[in-house]
Amino acid sequence: MNRQIQIILFAKDSSKSYVVDFTEDDTIASLKGKLLKKYDLKQDKLNLILCGKVLSEETTLKNLSLSPLTYLTATIPSSTSTNNPQIVPIRSESSEDSTENGSFHVFCKPCSSMRRGKLRVYCDVCKSSAIILDREPSRWSDVLQRNRLTGNCEVCHANQAVSVVFKCVECGEPSSPLPNVRRNRSENECVICGECIRKTGVAMDCQHWSCLECSTAYLEQVLAQWLFVMKPNVGFTMACPVFGCPGYITDVHHFYLLGMDEYKRYQKMATEKFFNLQNERQYCPYPGCGAAFMLEQIDGENLISCPECALSFCCVCRSTEKCRCNTGIEDDSVQAIKTLSKPCPKCGVPTEKDGGCAHIHCTQCQADWCFNCLGIWSDKCQWDHWFD
Repeated sequence: MNRQIQIILFAKDSSKSYVVDFTEDDTIASLKGKLLKKYDLKQDKLNLILCGKVLSEETTLKNLSLSPLTYLTATIPSSTSTNNPQIVPIRSESSEDSTENGSFHVFCKPCSSMRRGKLRVYCDVCKSSAIILDREPSRWSDVLQRNRLTGNCEVCHANQAVSVVFKCVECGEPSSPLPNVRRNRSENECVICGECIRKTGVAMDCQHWSCLECSTAYLEQVLAQWLFVMKPNVGFTMACPVFGCPGYITDVHHFYLLGMDEYKRYQKMATEKFFNLQNERQYCPYPGCGAAFMLEQIDGENLISCPECALSFCCVCRSTEKCRCNTGIEDDSVQAIKTLSKPCPKCGVPTEKDGGCAHIHCTQCQADWCFNCLGIWSDKCQWDHWFD
């Protein structure tokens, strides 16, 4: 079946677009021949660039995951250049179904599901794909973090930072990469069900693996009971299912595996939990408002205005009428709040105890602490003031 591909030729300070018919069995060499013949171009040598690399003559187009929106960049190599770009062959897949051998997986919002992904690179300045990488990425941090890769841009005529984009193989749309979802090439067993993972699984940063089905079911329970753990630079994430293991999911986009609606629910709950950890947090006490916002406290200034409804209240006692905070007089409700509510010693979340013993388990940070001495729960708390 014939298809068409756009090829943009950069020569000196100008560029021109060409459209060439091709089949998936075409090679880069035959594609170049069609381009030169169709448009009667007099160039003996052309470099075709994709994903930051010069494609070899033997590369077949069916192995490039070309979508209808994909275009190739063509450049004329300089005869005086001493730094010839590395020409990279794209190996053919030996499997009958090449989609099973992909290394990258993404969650595609238009497709509403996890898909095989492809990586594309662009100049971070002019957004052109006419850029040749200075070095190949060797780890996930190279493609997930900004300014880790650089390359020579044929449009800017300068060495520029590289922007990396993951796209869905099915529809070609930019999608969220899932670095913890990987092809199981070492026959790892699922730590949840114990079965060998046949194709694709979820690998924690601790290298414990679980199959997609078990991982998704486990994630559903973590969300339902809010058993997420807070990790710096990650946020609320899922811990390794192996008891006592410090591993965790390093990218919260994996929670898209639950579906769009559940992911939005996770985002909402995570935002609320994170907000509750902040000392500067405020909630508007007025009925019908309830806006949440951050406030930088000023010494001696207790009266604040809600940025949503513009009404004023005391940020200490949350009174909307007469505030007694500066009079030295506390009413029964203020005293009751101070008696019943105490902050978790680890995360600071206000906690109210309505009867029972002094042993408190914080659902926010999972810490066990003592409501009486405000310390982490220990044997001393148990034998000294367990029911005090």
